[in-house]
Amino acid sequence: MNSAEEAIKKNHSLDNSNDYIGIDRREPERWRVKKEISITSIIALLSAGLSIVYAYSTLDKRLSILEVAQVSSAQADKNQQADLSKFQDRMNVVLDSINVKLDRIIEHNSSYSNGNRDK
Repeated sequence: MNSAEEAIKKNHSLDNSNDYIGIDRREPERWRVKKEISITSIIALLSAGLSIVYAYSTLDKRLSILEVAQVSSAQADKNQQADLSKFQDRMNVVLDSINVKLDRIIEHNSSYSNGNRDK
């Protein structure tokens, strides 16, 4: 090999930085701002936007279902309260009737007891 070929090989091996195994003394890469948008960035932004819209719409549907359930539950509570009030009124009437009958029985027994003693 002649000296020219050796010089070319030497320069070529210096240019090929992938073969270098030692410590990398170059400056670290810094953040760069470019005036270009890649297709992958557009796709990522669109998919993020669509997922947010989808999540919001499903959340909105859930909330509307819960609101309807709450209204129907409140109506059921009112109906149950009205039924309970009617039942309590009927029970009061029945208990009053039982009280009157017991009072009559007690009076009858007391008058019968008093009448037997006098005779």
